[in-house]
Amino acid sequence: MEKIFIQVLLVVTVSRVFGKYVYKREEKTWTDAQRYCRQHYTELAPVSGPEDDLKLKDIAGGSFPLKFHWIGLYREPNDFTGWKWSDGGSATYLNFSLGNPTNEPSQNFVSLGDSGWYNTLNYPGYFFCLSLFVVTEPKTWEEALEYCREQYTDLTSLLSETEMLLAHREIQEQAQTALVWTGLRFLGDRWLWVNGDPLDYQAWPPGGGHQCPARNLRCGAVGTAGHWEAHDCQERLSFICY
Repeated sequence: MEKIFIQVLLVVTVSRVFGKYVYKREEKTWTDAQRYCRQHYTELAPVSGPEDDLKLKDIAGGSFPLKFHWIGLYREPNDFTGWKWSDGGSATYLNFSLGNPTNEPSQNFVSLGDSGWYNTLNYPGYFFCLSLFVVTEPKTWEEALEYCREQYTDLTSLLSETEMLLAHREIQEQAQTALVWTGLRFLGDRWLWVNGDPLDYQAWPPGGGHQCPARNLRCGAVGTAGHWEAHDCQERLSFICY
């Protein structure tokens, strides 16, 4: 009986979901981890800022430095400064540990460590996936928020150009409406993400008129052009959860 219990416990802890991140405690090289995340989720995880760094470190717990923990950052061989995320977006936030990155031409894949990031060889390690879900059934913004919180985690926040690119890719492939709800909401006198994420990155179109929206245009959507749009909260749209 004890042996059976241990085997079940190991299976349960292989994959754990933490909001938009899925933590995979199974060993793969960076390239195999990228392939796995693209097949089963959205992408090998990008990191948008210090808040995401802290989330990933909390998720990994005390397993540093025993294992590599792959994130979606890499560079092409011999391109020592061209760091980018695995969807192809340029990296605007970097948090390398002391002494990194090195200019070793074979160390082109980045793992998360307890004191920062390390560029290293393509060894097997644990990894983080980003998980976004487009729900095609049209709902009002409030209905979409309720659905995401019941079935997934929340309406998604989009914290960087990389996350916008990934969301836009999913929207183009799956959405049934021209606009798609996100977790963006105008409350009081400002726009915010309903899950509490910081609103540092913004993707409003030039002259979008978002600073003081009309009373019925206070919910944020993403269009097929890849910009945010202030939209009527009562309109029924597809939406994106994490």
